[in-house]
Amino acid sequence: MTHARHTLKAGAAYFAIVFAVGFALGTVRTLFLAPRLGEQLADYFRNLATPHGLIGLTGQIVFALIPLLRARIPDVSKSSRGP
Repeated sequence: MTHARHTLKAGAAYFAIVFAVGFALGTVRTLFLAPRLGEQLADYFRNLATPHGLIGLTGQIVFALIPLLRARIPDVSKSSRGP
């Protein structure tokens, strides 16, 4: 099998997986989230699936984890190495 054929198969598999996940999440949003939470909140979750929404959500999560990370990583400037 040539390199081009491997690339096309990988691309087709990626497309199929992303399409299936998007279809499943859209179905869950429409059938379960929208009726229970209201359309406005369902749209909020839908917008998190955009690249800008994911970048923003990732930034918020990282910012919220900074205090936990600082507590677990030892401070090198206060180590007892001597003068």
